[in-house]
Amino acid sequence: MSANDRFSEGERLFRAGQYDAAVAEFSAAITLWPEYRLAYQRRAEAYQNLEMEEEARADLEAAESILRARRQQGASLVASRRPGWQPEYFGKAFAWTAIPIVALSIISTAGAGNEGFYFVWYAAAGIWGLALLGAIIIAIAGPERASGIVAGVAVGFLALAATCFANIATSDFQF
Repeated sequence: MSANDRFSEGERLFRAGQYDAAVAEFSAAITLWPEYRLAYQRRAEAYQNLEMEEEARADLEAAESILRARRQQGASLVASRRPGWQPEYFGKAFAWTAIPIVALSIISTAGAGNEGFYFVWYAAAGIWGLALLGAIIIAIAGPERASGIVAGVAVGFLALAATCFANIATSDFQF
């Protein structure tokens, strides 16, 4: 499991009130990624709920130290919140969202002027809508992949718009 997976499990346990188990998961996330500031902060909250004030204070100091070091390095605070903001997450999410929509959109232009191919464009529009819904759901469940899905949905929307205009331009449709 990745640091982000361990952190997510820790969050789930924390929300369920299982603070000892949450501490273990946050600790595992920190072991996998020692600069995981948010894991230190959430572990400190779990420690506070367990009335372990010294441990909580130490984690808050560690989180503050990481934050100061990042500011000195000029790192983006948004990008450093979670380890999941890595290219492999973005690329996979983007590809799985954009490629099917763009492919269906391009196929729909093969029959431009032939109404038989319009169902393909409608299928692409339907998939785009589902991808948008998926982006919202995944943004709630796993923000590290949401940026890739949102970018894929945006590319899909542009492909749909372009092929819609291409289909209209080559058909008998009049405004």
